Amino acid sequence: MNFKVTEIGELPLEWDVDTMENALDEIIDYRGKTPAKSEAGIETLSAKSVKNGYIDYSKAYFISEMTYQKFMVRGFPRKGDILLTTEAPLGLVAKLDREKVGIAQRLLTLRGKKDYLLNDYLLYYLMSNEGQHQLTSRQSGTTVTGIKQKEFRKCLISIPPFEEQKAIAHILSTLDDKIEVNNQINKTLENMAQAIFKQWFVDFEFPNEDGEPYKSSGGEMIASELGMIPKGWEVISLDKIVDVKSGYSYKGTDLSESNNAMVTIKNFNRNGGYKKDGLKEIIISDRVKKHHYIEINDVVVAHTDLTQGAEIIGNPVMVLSKGKYEKLIMSMDVVKVISKDNDIDNAFIS
Repeated sequence: MNFKVTEIGELPLEWDVDTMENALDEIIDYRGKTPAKSEAGIETLSAKSVKNGYIDYSKAYFISEMTYQKFMVRGFPRKGDILLTTEAPLGLVAKLDREKVGIAQRLLTLRGKKDYLLNDYLLYYLMSNEGQHQLTSRQSGTTVTGIKQKEFRKCLISIPPFEEQKAIAHILSTLDDKIEVNNQINKTLENMAQAIFKQWFVDFEFPNEDGEPYKSSGGEMIASELGMIPKGWEVISLDKIVDVKSGYSYKGTDLSESNNAMVTIKNFNRNGGYKKDGLKEIIISDRVKKHHYIEINDVVVAHTDLTQGAEIIGNPVMVLSKGKYEKLIMSMDVVKVISKDNDIDNAFIS
């Protein structure tokens, strides 16, 4: 395959480079407009609802039918359109999967030109390193950084032949589907493990020698500092079986586009479990020590939580995925818990 040099690097000869303004049929922007909320009616999305690759409808709110008709004068979104956050944070994208949805400010609704730019290809381009670079290189602001519509229009995009766009999008979406299935399997297994742990080590209904639940089958219980526990068990302090390693104290200048990322408190679900979309890209400097690195199945615990309810403080998670990143480190907001005993694994610790 022959390549050519373009403004965004080497591309196949038959690929083009265009601006978003030329490649898109619609750029719907409700910047500066917030519709009045209602108890019921039309689901309305803000930047809080758009994650990287999916829409969290639990963050949506409602506006009335009348408000919807009056508010959406700049254009109605369609199923299949691509949503892009313009600030706080910049650059998260998702595909709209239903009709008749309201769109509030800090979101762009994007629609590719027919037979020229496929929406699904646009989605993956914006998620790519090059797409993210195009956005961040045109961002502005100090306290809150974002991109203005006029600057977004100048962003460049590589345009393969339309049939090739379809093939690229199909391959990537198929991989995404497989990843989602694996994530669901992991979540199910995690829930099963938690249920078994509670049954065995909280309710003390682990199988006795006859395979029957210990406590309800008359298993002997003894007093301890933690209350009644099975005979033969003991209570010890946690530092006897684990070491705790502190996270990396990063600088603002470390946060940049990278193939590496940092586990932060955003990786903790409020109701338990690991969120891979909380990873924060970071340039790994020589200040990063060996104990700062995170591997799959490592256990980290949140020891900072700035939310009002402090819902995740002290919560453990097992890191189940590195996402698209080569290396992970942990931020100063979390600690890593390491077993001192080979017979006590991370699943038990978490």
